[in-house]
Amino acid sequence: MTMTRNEALATILAGLPALFMRGGVPQSAPASPPGPGRPTSAGWRDPLANTPPDGQVYERRTVYVPPDYVGRVTAPVVLKKPLNRQLVFDLATRDGSARAGQEYEAYEERGAAILPGAQVKLIELNILRPLGDKTFTLVVGWPYNHPPPAGHHVMIKGGKDLNPHPAPAPVAFPPAKARAGRRLAWSSDFREPVVPTAEPGKWRSRFPWHRWQESNGELGPNADPLTDDGVETHPIRNGLRVLRAHRAKVLEKGRPFDYAAALMQSSDLFTGRYGYIELEAKIDRRQGTIPAFWMLQDERTLNGAPNWPPEVDIFEVGLGDDPRLASTIHYVRPDGVKAHEGTRFARTVDDGVFHRYGLDWTPEWLITLLDGKEIHRRPNIFHVPMYLIVNVAVGGLAPAPRNVDAGWESTMTLKRVEWWR
Repeated sequence: MTMTRNEALATILAGLPALFMRGGVPQSAPASPPGPGRPTSAGWRDPLANTPPDGQVYERRTVYVPPDYVGRVTAPVVLKKPLNRQLVFDLATRDGSARAGQEYEAYEERGAAILPGAQVKLIELNILRPLGDKTFTLVVGWPYNHPPPAGHHVMIKGGKDLNPHPAPAPVAFPPAKARAGRRLAWSSDFREPVVPTAEPGKWRSRFPWHRWQESNGELGPNADPLTDDGVETHPIRNGLRVLRAHRAKVLEKGRPFDYAAALMQSSDLFTGRYGYIELEAKIDRRQGTIPAFWMLQDERTLNGAPNWPPEVDIFEVGLGDDPRLASTIHYVRPDGVKAHEGTRFARTVDDGVFHRYGLDWTPEWLITLLDGKEIHRRPNIFHVPMYLIVNVAVGGLAPAPRNVDAGWESTMTLKRVEWWR
């Protein structure tokens, strides 16, 4: 099936909320579910709902190659239908009766992707010698997404194809706008004061409702030298602000901790809806910590509790001590159930080099960029103002640190953040 750009967008938007969202719940619905039997709001579909329960999202394909053919062949990885989310996966050839380096050239790719609304990823393989009736496979793994669909393979086989099945044409998507056609609405070099209380024009060193993410099982609260003796969580080094998680004695809710985590959030500086947001930062991560750049809704509490989700994790590094870059959204389904959808990417940014982490947020899309290049997109279901958070957490969604010495620290050096609209 060939899809035009408009048809592809219509397919994607069919799975999105028809209403503006507040806290992941349509505004016409109550903020908290009234109890069992709450109806699903018309026009709203969970971004994950069109993944089959068995995870089998692909079409089974065999690529037949004329027995005496030598040269390039195209192996399509084809979905049964377009999904509302981007799939990121690894690819590798595997020997059958045909051998890599003899009949075909080995192929491997990390972080291949099929975009939301698309159905196909075309892979070029090289046949070195005639296959005759020999076979090999292109193995498709799905280790990057949560929840993950099952894996797949495409067989390449010598022999005439009597019943060809052409793959759907790839879908072209409009590129991320980034700064193009937008004006700078706000920027910071992170030199504004950092304080633990809500003060206009200053970064805040904790969330509006607490400073320790107990539900995540983190091993240190977000500390501040104004309230905690012996900590230095937001120093200026070589003219740049540094978020510094380090070993220190910190007391929270009567409980002693051995680590001071570091956080800065912009709710008293700037909040916004839509636009291009970009952070330039350098990560020097130690095992057991998670540096992150993310957004929360600009409504501080709901009946004395955090109004969460929605949440957009533009990037995280170190989930489960995995050095790969990760991006996740958290939302509430119309039935009141909290859900999340996440993707990890092939590359790491834990390399001590400055990178630019971007989010192009439009009414239709959430597009993740790294150093100006798009690496992921998902349909947008968030239409409320949000504020920015940068932090370095200790433990919780990562294992506890090991080999901790007196000088142990995990840092993120912050150069600049911009919001274009």
